[in-house]
Amino acid sequence: RLAMLCSLAAARAMETMTALPIHLKWPNDLVLRGQKLGGVLSESSLTGERLDFVVVGLGLNVNLDVSTLPEIAATATSLSAVLGRPVARLPLLQRLLQEVEAGYGDVAQGEALRAAWAARLSTLGQMVRVTGGTEDEGLAEGVDADGALLLRRADGTLGRITVGDVTLRPTGGVPGSTFQVSSSGVAVGD
Repeated sequence: RLAMLCSLAAARAMETMTALPIHLKWPNDLVLRGQKLGGVLSESSLTGERLDFVVVGLGLNVNLDVSTLPEIAATATSLSAVLGRPVARLPLLQRLLQEVEAGYGDVAQGEALRAAWAARLSTLGQMVRVTGGTEDEGLAEGVDADGALLLRRADGTLGRITVGDVTLRPTGGVPGSTFQVSSSGVAVGD
């Protein structure tokens, strides 16, 4: 849940400081206008029920000149690239830490944090493909209490995805390879 908190805090801080609409892409990306703006990674260790440690890493493209990295220019952006001016990093960091502190109590409660995090997930309601760890595709229907992606497959079953990279499914393709989910939750192929 700390990764949820940190990604939510980063989105809120960047939005507050820039008035730009920052969204999240499951499981750990911050996005702006469909381009990656940053990401959150976490590592933890448990001994039985005891949490030994948690490390959370957060990377934000604040003043990155994406034109200097042509291999990512189509898929990534930075706050300064969108705003057309440099962004002061220290005030942004201060705001981010304030957001983490303000939301820390929600980590123990869980549901308030999950709901706020899910509300920013641009992935939800979209047809997606999951790769890396699990190969799957379907409608990103929601997230559970642990942050796992709930994926409605073409056969109507609901999958719980805990690891992987999510991309929007391209439209078109080979007959039988695409489907839509009806209002009853049943997927129909082409």
